[in-house]
Amino acid sequence: MGKWMLAAGSLAVLLGVMTPAAYAGDGKRDEPVELTVMTFNIWTGGGRVDFGKVPAAIEAAHADVVGMQETDANLGRVAEALGWDHVYEPMSIISRYPIIVPRQGGDFVYVEVSPGRVVAVSNVHLQAYPYGPYDLRDGASLSSVLANENTIHMNAMAGRFTSLPALAEAGVPVFLTGDFNVPSHLDWTAKVAAATPRPYDEAVAWPVSKRLGDLGFRDSYREARPDPIADPGYTWTPGYPPPSMPADEVHDRIDFVYAAGPAKTLRSDVVGEKPSPAPLPGDFNGPHTDIVVEPWPSDHRAVASTFEVTPAPRPATLTAADATVARGERLELEGYGARHAADWVGLFPAGYEPTRRDIACISSDRPAWCRLADWAYLASGTRERPKEFSPGGKVGFDTSGLEPGEWVAWLMTTGRDATIVSAPFTVLDPAAQPWVRTDKSSYAPGEPITVTFGNAPGGALDWLGVYPAAEVPDGSPGSLRWAYVSGLASGTSTLGAGSQGTTWPLPPGAYAVHLLLDDGYTVAATARFTVAAP
Repeated sequence: MGKWMLAAGSLAVLLGVMTPAAYAGDGKRDEPVELTVMTFNIWTGGGRVDFGKVPAAIEAAHADVVGMQETDANLGRVAEALGWDHVYEPMSIISRYPIIVPRQGGDFVYVEVSPGRVVAVSNVHLQAYPYGPYDLRDGASLSSVLANENTIHMNAMAGRFTSLPALAEAGVPVFLTGDFNVPSHLDWTAKVAAATPRPYDEAVAWPVSKRLGDLGFRDSYREARPDPIADPGYTWTPGYPPPSMPADEVHDRIDFVYAAGPAKTLRSDVVGEKPSPAPLPGDFNGPHTDIVVEPWPSDHRAVASTFEVTPAPRPATLTAADATVARGERLELEGYGARHAADWVGLFPAGYEPTRRDIACISSDRPAWCRLADWAYLASGTRERPKEFSPGGKVGFDTSGLEPGEWVAWLMTTGRDATIVSAPFTVLDPAAQPWVRTDKSSYAPGEPITVTFGNAPGGALDWLGVYPAAEVPDGSPGSLRWAYVSGLASGTSTLGAGSQGTTWPLPPGAYAVHLLLDDGYTVAATARFTVAAP
């Protein structure tokens, strides 16, 4: 699609109700469960060889949760072929167990592996080029390769370096899957370099894997198979398509399943093609496949790791099915974490944080100072007081009476604390048009571009893309710089060295930054700017 990293969509979250027999465990506190987590780049939608082999590979690996890359529009199609009901488009994750979204645009989701017990899952597809191993092969200095890594991939991972370790420290099992497009420092050692025939191999402290290790994340494949010479585990590449590749191809392990928190690695397998009769050009110590699927549908091998995990209690959440609604549309919310049968959801203006006194606003004698716009009991979904307690439920509100602007839904409790959890949302004026602006009309080469947007539809896969001014976005060639807007109707994004895209710094010339919809190429708004010659 002309973008290198899949991260955030119109919210396609299916939070289905499962019977206890369908879970990995029965929800007893501290009961460990077995969970297989898989990462799988399916190569531009999975249809380049045989689409049916994509779900076949997931079944062969006995995976429970899959972080996918290059799914294009086929993520739901893969899940449907598996008979799975749980799909999260914004992060390209599918699961046999319910997916819980703590907030739109976040770095992770929860997967409810047993009733009321969860693990956290995050998935990435980092920028493919410049690709460090190719650059080293082609004579680039190690210092220049590491400079690229520190500028591009480390910046792309910055949010996850903060959010994911915090979850693990709180006792939540955390899994990070992805096509990282960068190797591991555990594989690029002096000992490995001495064993391989490649003249450019050397010890390299690849920053992303090193940082993840420092933060307590464990490379599950290397945990299960600690010898990188005996088990290289290369995921790039079986060929494109297998076994086609150039003679100077650089084989490496760039697809990972990382784990942190209370999760013990039991085993880890590479899923891929039937080994070829002759060694692949440039390969070392193959074949690498443990689980064979033929014909293999991708230019990457997949990795499936099985863990014994102690899931954490499900946290309180309140999630809008669509965090941006046009005035008059219905706002649908799903909440969990109620403490009493009479806990309720209320809509308040953004910037106002309710307290215990706001409980009076749902009484028949409503005080004049109330800022509450609408409310309903979580357990019943209406203003009829529930007869029984339920920790979760769904509520819907007519937004006709809400002024366009920023709002917050709060899950309120009749207990001591008053508020439990909140969910921001935006009400749009249906007549308002989307707009995009840059902070300057002209930039120096390499200067970051700050983009402000407003009145956007708020789709979680809406995105900003920079193109030459005369080019119509259509996916080929790709955008020079891009970023998702994370489901926001308005906001600011900085496009620069740490963003995804094909080119940086932008050479002198005329450019356009477009607001594009739903991971596609429908342009909602455009701003133009130039990059001046130095």
